[in-house]
Amino acid sequence: MNLTGMQREALDLLMNAPSSFAALYRTTLQEPTVAKPGVSKALAELRALGEAGFIEFALVDPAGKYRPVRPEDFERVEAEYVTWLDGRLPLSIPVGETSLDEVGLWMKVTDRGRALWKKLEDER
Repeated sequence: MNLTGMQREALDLLMNAPSSFAALYRTTLQEPTVAKPGVSKALAELRALGEAGFIEFALVDPAGKYRPVRPEDFERVEAEYVTWLDGRLPLSIPVGETSLDEVGLWMKVTDRGRALWKKLEDER
């Protein structure tokens, strides 16, 4: 799989720890090598990583419990993230604003994603 700059940065970040979409979006878009897609394109690129088995998604409910993301959830979370983040420059979004992701989409790298990341690092 050929990764985009954002997908590669997302894998790099997720190797350290799970992340919410808002925090990952803000952080990856600061990288000079990453194209600046809008929220919809960024979510599509991350979903492609998920469909390939490299990352997993979860939603956090108001009580703080994680549950698997259903396909229909993506439409709702995309609309909420577009309203919140789309069109804003990454550095104009305060870190504190994305540290509490009220939409609640979280990602973590899978074992397959770790293997891909290691392969890509070995090729650097």
